[in-house]
Order: sequence, then C-alpha cells, then structure tokens
Amino acid sequence: MNVKVIRDSDSFLFLKEEWNRLLDASESKSVYLTWEWLWNWWAVFGEGKELFLLCLFQGDDLVGLLPLFKSTRTFLKMFRLKKLEYLGTGEKEDDEVCSNFLEPILHPEYAEVACGVISEAMMDQFGGEWDVIHLKNMDSESLTRQRLAEKFSERSCRVRSDVMFRNGVTRFDGGWEPYFQSLGQRTRKKLKREKRLLESTSGFQYVFLRDETEFQWMFREIVRMNVKRWGRSSAMASEKFKKFQERAGRELFAKEMLKLSVMRADGRVVAGNLDYSYKDVVYGYQTAFDPEYKPNVGVGFLSMVYCLENAAKEGFRVYDWYRVAPGEYKEHLLTAVRDILGLTIYRHSLASCCDPIEKLLPRN
Repeated sequence: MNVKVIRDSDSFLFLKEEWNRLLDASESKSVYLTWEWLWNWWAVFGEGKELFLLCLFQGDDLVGLLPLFKSTRTFLKMFRLKKLEYLGTGEKEDDEVCSNFLEPILHPEYAEVACGVISEAMMDQFGGEWDVIHLKNMDSESLTRQRLAEKFSERSCRVRSDVMFRNGVTRFDGGWEPYFQSLGQRTRKKLKREKRLLESTSGFQYVFLRDETEFQWMFREIVRMNVKRWGRSSAMASEKFKKFQERAGRELFAKEMLKLSVMRADGRVVAGNLDYSYKDVVYGYQTAFDPEYKPNVGVGFLSMVYCLENAAKEGFRVYDWYRVAPGEYKEHLLTAVRDILGLTIYRHSLASCCDPIEKLLPRN
C-alpha cells in the first residue's frame, strides 16, 4: 500500500470524485466527512493552517484517507508544538461548526490493515512533523477508532481517550407510525395536541427546500431567528460560520443532502431547521424559532418533530440529534445514546508536554 500526503488546495480540489467514491464505499455514514463539507471548511477556516491529507493507495485506487491539518505553536521561545487535527475541527469557539462522527475514511476491504499502515507512516515517514495528534468527535462504537488507538499504542505512543459528550439518536426502522406508537402515551398526546393547535393557526405551513432559488431567503430566516434569540452568542452571528454554512449548504443541496425547512404561521416564518443527510441518516444540525412568537406551544420543538417525521417518511432510518443531556426536552424522542470520544496521540517529545498548556490558550 502506497502512502502520500496532499498539502496543496489544488490537489484537494481535484480529489473530490475519488474522495466521495471512497466515502460512499466505506462504513462511515457521516455527512461531516464528505468532500463538500471539508473542502468548504478548509476554504473558510484554513488560513494559517497547513493541509495534511494522508492518502493510502492500493495500486491506482484511493483506499484510505485521513483528513488532517497541521498547526504549530511556540512556547517559551524554545518549544514548537506541532499538532495535527481533523479537518472540520479546531475553530475558535464562536465559529465552531460541530463536525461529528469523524474518522479515517477506509475502504472496507482494507480497513483493518489500513490502520496499521497509517500508524507506521505517521511514525516512520512523517514522525518529524508532529508531536500530538488530536482526533476529536469520534464514535465510541467505531472499530476504526479502536484499531487506530491499538496500532499507535503498539508503536510506543501514549494514547488517551476522553468522553467529549453524549450523542442521541432516534431510529425508525419500521417507519414513522411504529416509532410514534412506541412513544409514551403522555408524549403522544402532547405532540398530537400541540400539532393540532399549531396547524389551526392562520396560514400554517411547514415546507422543505425543493428549489435552489429559495435557498437564500430560507437560510436568511434561520439566521434571523437564531440571532434574534441568542444575540451575539448565536453561532449565526459569526461571519465565518455563516459563510461556511451557506457554501456547504448550497453544494450539499445539489447532492440532495441538505434538509432546510421553515414553519409559517400567522403570516410569517416562526421556526425552521437546518439539517443535513447522508446515506440513511438525517443529522439534526440547527433549530431556530422566533422568540417573540408565543402561541402557547413549543414551535422550536415541533419544528424538530416535523423534521423527524419527514425523515422517517422519506425512508431514512436514523435521525441524529448531536449533543444531548439528561432531562432535555428531546429526551423522550430518543431511542439510543452513545459517547463521542476524543482520541489524543502523543509522540515522546519535549514539545508534546506543552499540549495541556496549549489547550488552555485561545485559538488563533
């Protein structure tokens, strides 16, 4: 198996078709690993970073891909901490795009051996280029994550796994009705009552983006409601975050992977969702609602329910809620939770000892 690192944006651009073919063939179901998501992330957030796409080839075929970027920070004018992180992570907190279910993209036929090839290449060929590898937001149930940790440990690296948050999902293998009937009686009654009240309001509609010409106004409504509710703390108040979502959203809509929707009631837009999809999963990404609209029902929560129902009726098997906590309003709609982990790999170097300090400093 041959290993190559892509370091320039032109080569990244031309990798699009091979990248997505490999992802389609892989076991991964993460929209956050699509070329469209990570290319646009790099276009918006790549300034000051070095591209590091570790590519594995079997003959002429791309069979493995570890999408990283490199950054360097100097401490005490002596130590230069060289760090590798997943593309799609590492932004300033205000700009964070929350890429999830990240992992090396591997062809199933080569998945096991590829983890050994990655660790060998990173130690023997590229060991001088890093002190720490931070791999955030990995599925605790991922075999690839487990294999990668084992292979780096075997090469005398210190490997640490940390729980980052709990991720919640709703599965509806049998469609919407069997899932709805599986909910508790009180939950079913509440949803029916509130939907009935909401749908009786003047001009009620819940619509999904079907035509690219409508993207701009629907996206602006999501931005407007988010900023109105959260002010400067809203992710949509970040120009970089907003620019990234607009770029990635347009490209993913062209591939039928964007689920942008709005709710109209009483003559105006009062709620909506910005979601994404890949394979058989819809990723609940961002919900917005107008805080001044108070019809005695939770329009933001119901907006999520309409998206959940639509996903089931379109044939998706999973709705991913991202981060969840005990006692949250959406807890009654979940069918499973799991841990999302961060995997940190340390080489034996003096600079790697600076990593705990670096984590406390603000992002550049």
